[in-house]
Amino acid sequence: MNKSMFILGIFLLIALPLVYADVPSVPDPTHKTISVVNNITNLNDFPDYVFVSVSNGPAGGSSMCEVIPIGQDQIIEIAAYRWCGSADVYAIKKSDYNQNLTGSQIINSSMAIKVLSGITNSEFLPVTDTRSTIYNEYKINLSNSTDIPHKQVVETDYSFYLYLIIPIFAIIVVIVILVKRRQ
Repeated sequence: MNKSMFILGIFLLIALPLVYADVPSVPDPTHKTISVVNNITNLNDFPDYVFVSVSNGPAGGSSMCEVIPIGQDQIIEIAAYRWCGSADVYAIKKSDYNQNLTGSQIINSSMAIKVLSGITNSEFLPVTDTRSTIYNEYKINLSNSTDIPHKQVVETDYSFYLYLIIPIFAIIVVIVILVKRRQ
């Protein structure tokens, strides 16, 4: 009995960390995640180029993250894996573009021009923040890279405050009714 408990204990010490590695972390209840939609408004000004989004993986590497071409809708897509953080956008001449290029090959290539950097598709904000979605519009220039949107539109949602105001109003009504009855 003692020997089997020892073996079970050793097994649990080894197996539990491996199982826990795939469990998603519990979100912080005091914060929320909002969407950030990024698009390039002047993509059609560069008909000879293909634009790709290269996500930055762990320690700035991109070997595990997808290379996503930016389509005619001009929206910058970012790899959805949790270890692929922000993304950079590169311009590659259509004659040099190969769909099988990896992120590392693009980053280290002399044919790729970085036009945008640090693009994210979500933000982690306090629950009390009224922003619900952020729309970033970028105007690109092949001669320099930027991380600042040309235009930013923010959708707001005030429902959080509505959930605070209604109970406070109800408490005030109850207090007023109780005071009037007492008189």
